[in-house]
Amino acid sequence: MATIFSDDFNSYNDGDLNGQGSWSGSTDFDIQGTVVYEGAKAVKAETSAGGGVEKTGSQVANGKITIYLRNNSTNGANTRTYFILNEGTDSRIYTQLYAQAFNYHNGTDWINVVSGLAYDTWHSIEIEWRSSDKYARYRVNEGTWTDWVIMYSAFTSYIDKVVLNSSPVSGTTISYFDCIFENLFSSSSSSSSSLSSSSSSSSSFSSSSSSSLSSSSSSLSSSSSSSSFSSSSSSSSSFSSSSSSSLSSSSSSSSFSSSSSSSSSSSSSLSSSSSSFSSSSSSSSSSSQSSSSSSHSSFPAAWGLAWGEKDAIGEQAESWATWSDGAGGSPTIIGDVDWGKLFLGKDVIAHGPVHRFDTLDSHTTITKDKYGTGFGDALVYYRESDTPFLQDDGSPAWNLYTNPVRLTQAYRQVKLVGE
Repeated sequence: MATIFSDDFNSYNDGDLNGQGSWSGSTDFDIQGTVVYEGAKAVKAETSAGGGVEKTGSQVANGKITIYLRNNSTNGANTRTYFILNEGTDSRIYTQLYAQAFNYHNGTDWINVVSGLAYDTWHSIEIEWRSSDKYARYRVNEGTWTDWVIMYSAFTSYIDKVVLNSSPVSGTTISYFDCIFENLFSSSSSSSSSLSSSSSSSSSFSSSSSSSLSSSSSSLSSSSSSSSFSSSSSSSSSFSSSSSSSLSSSSSSSSFSSSSSSSSSSSSSLSSSSSSFSSSSSSSSSSSQSSSSSSHSSFPAAWGLAWGEKDAIGEQAESWATWSDGAGGSPTIIGDVDWGKLFLGKDVIAHGPVHRFDTLDSHTTITKDKYGTGFGDALVYYRESDTPFLQDDGSPAWNLYTNPVRLTQAYRQVKLVGE
């Protein structure tokens, strides 16, 4: 068989894994030498917000990969350590060491492979995949292989990317990662891996990397699947909400669409693949322009926005770069930084941009699952004001969105909270 790449982390400098050996992503993932499975170094992720790092390697249609994972006993019951394999930006194989159990996701549910795994102990995880039926199988600690089973999402041609992720259910948790090889660790595999890692900075360890995790189908955690925020000045549009459920919240695509007079608003979505602030105009062409006060965008009577969905249909795409983490920083994005997935751990928030609406009296609808579906959910909030306010201001007050609402004030904003 073949594998995507090998990496034992031993040649890296202590500190951020991001930027070393072609890894990119969250700065919560650090190289350290205190807790290791073998050699001098391993990866430690200590986080309360969740996040991931990724690295691209060879394109492998029939392959195998092994990694060693470890959950710290401190807040261990709330620790979720993810090992994900992608085809480009799309997650194909999704696994987790959740507290003391190892599970894989079949696209619908988490399936338990083994329970009772000790905290503060390294566990070997082996995964094989094949192209004939796009199935995978799993083995933990050299035990019995599972049957060949459905993947999280069947790959089209190959698997070529590894994603390491840690997402607490609550509080701060600690995950460890070491020894990514084709087969179980041996002294010979370690030395050959070290050799290749030091021999070049851009060969087997490099290859292009996007940002973190997947942009289209997967999501670690609770991904509120697609949400559209539509507003129509006279008749209210339909509201549909469908989201599956699950562990952390990665909201993937959300949309904020508005249509005037009697035309029904085009639904956008807070979908598992990306979100959208779509622009669907009815009579006048919609144009967005910057307002002089704190970068609020102004929209005519008919518009739609799609966040994170660059290929939004009949809507104006708006990237995740316009969102914040509620405290002046950027939220965690899985996959492409503009068009990937918004990742939210439990109770973690993300603020959308503040927009000014030219149509004041409007019925507004948020519709999920337009551009894709995920698993899990996020709560959706909205707020409005007659006067401008900043993206992360404490006021005006937020309102939980449950049904279509009538909005009458010019400045409006959406917030997502992971469940």
